[in-house]
Amino acid sequence: MIETVDACEASRRCQGLPLEQRLLILADTTAPLAPHTTFLASQDGIAARFDGFNVPVIVAAGREPEPLGQLIDRLRRQDEECTVCLHETVPVPAWLEAGFVSRDTWMVRPTLGVQRRGKAVPLTDPAQLLELYRQAGTGFWTPRMLKFGHYWGILGSGGALLAAAGVHFILPDRSYAQLGGVATLPSERGRGYASTCITNVLAGLAETNIPICGLFADRSAELLLGFYRRLAFAVQGHYRFFMLKP
Repeated sequence: MIETVDACEASRRCQGLPLEQRLLILADTTAPLAPHTTFLASQDGIAARFDGFNVPVIVAAGREPEPLGQLIDRLRRQDEECTVCLHETVPVPAWLEAGFVSRDTWMVRPTLGVQRRGKAVPLTDPAQLLELYRQAGTGFWTPRMLKFGHYWGILGSGGALLAAAGVHFILPDRSYAQLGGVATLPSERGRGYASTCITNVLAGLAETNIPICGLFADRSAELLLGFYRRLAFAVQGHYRFFMLKP
């Protein structure tokens, strides 16, 4: 039987699953994101639909493809486009395979010992970030993520935001944060701005006793993966993304 559950029950239902499978579901149970998320659960799995982005995102976790497919199908709407994200250890329903679009690399690093550096400043203005992300072509961000804090940026001489980095979510037990919203204006790239912003995010996480930071990076972008390796991020696994069309 499939049933709708609240954020607390969703968190409880997925506790027996590996962290990598339930990572994004736990993210959706956090206070800034939960009001915009629908959770469905069955005896064989759990799934969440987040409606805070321009394109809805569905994540699911469990051990059998058919029950997971039923959960995903219940959360999708036939008249819209949506994204499905599954960890590589989550079985993929056969009907979903045709929608495969990409595989992201999951990387993590400890925050212990990271010190602030450079001229990065804390950011709190969602309009400022949205304009940067528009110009940089960065998606999958919502101003609700600012509630997690830890956003840092580089300002130009006229006060324009040139680069930024922050977090997409912090898990409820505060042991893990997901780096996100990393962007630099095309005209300002290659100046070390992104690494400065990321370093300040990591330092802030360390100061607030969040010991681990992770991120998603396009597996096919070798330069990007190399950039994060130089910042001491190490590969932990992969997530697959699928697109469902109307």
